[in-house]
Amino acid sequence: MGLVRPPGPSIHVSFFELMRQVLRACREGLAPQQLRDNIKMDHPDYYGTESCRRSVEQGHYKGLDHALLVQIQGRQTRWARPS
Repeated sequence: MGLVRPPGPSIHVSFFELMRQVLRACREGLAPQQLRDNIKMDHPDYYGTESCRRSVEQGHYKGLDHALLVQIQGRQTRWARPS
């Protein structure tokens, strides 16, 4: 399965909206690791943000991939909560 890139530039959307766009474009769904890889390759402005870099430097995460994965999983947890 190839990675999915939603149409048009995405830098002007929130991280949450970017995730929604990528997931909507992939009918079979994506695992968090696949979503991370998609963002890393196709949306590099959302990978290695200043906030993530600081968190890695402070030792909160093992690296930028880990920081992005935690951010994705945190968003997915919020989606799963009942309204």
